[in-house]
Amino acid sequence: MRDDVRDDVRDDARDDERVAALEDERDVAWLDADELAAWVHLIKLSSRLVTLSDAELRRTSAITGKDYELLHHVSSSERGWRVNELAQLIDDSSSCITHRVNRLQAGGLVVKLPDEADQRARRVALTPQGRAVLERTAPAHVARVRAWVIDPLERTDLLVLGRIAGRLHQHLRAIAPPSSHEGQEEGLPQAGLQQER
Repeated sequence: MRDDVRDDVRDDARDDERVAALEDERDVAWLDADELAAWVHLIKLSSRLVTLSDAELRRTSAITGKDYELLHHVSSSERGWRVNELAQLIDDSSSCITHRVNRLQAGGLVVKLPDEADQRARRVALTPQGRAVLERTAPAHVARVRAWVIDPLERTDLLVLGRIAGRLHQHLRAIAPPSSHEGQEEGLPQAGLQQER
């Protein structure tokens, strides 16, 4: 088959795929009032919580919400964690975790240690400075979480919220696992840093 004919066939196939996708979108079941309200409230709530938490952590401790999350998880193991293990715990891509670890290491909060089981890999552990930042930051952070989310709810509501959030999280992990593009940190180039194991 000639190259120009092959290109035409490919273009036709792409056009057919686009038409099929548009037809699928037209057949979608639009959200009713209750569904739309649930979606809008969820998006507004999650955005507001992330914005509030991030602003307070930046103001009081010069770290981001994502930094705090990583430091919290790293603190749970004396041996440290591999980057791919942290990515699983935090539900983000290894690439994003690598960028965050490199930034925190430059700030003296974490260190990469040799992995005794695999000399090619490194484990991420807290430095004394990182542990001090976490210990200084945690009480106020927990107090804010309690004031913003825990205390306003009855225990039964809290249990329902936990079940719903857990179910949706598991569903999203199944249908849309973190990719190398998801959650890329602002201002940090994607290329040029080697991904840790």
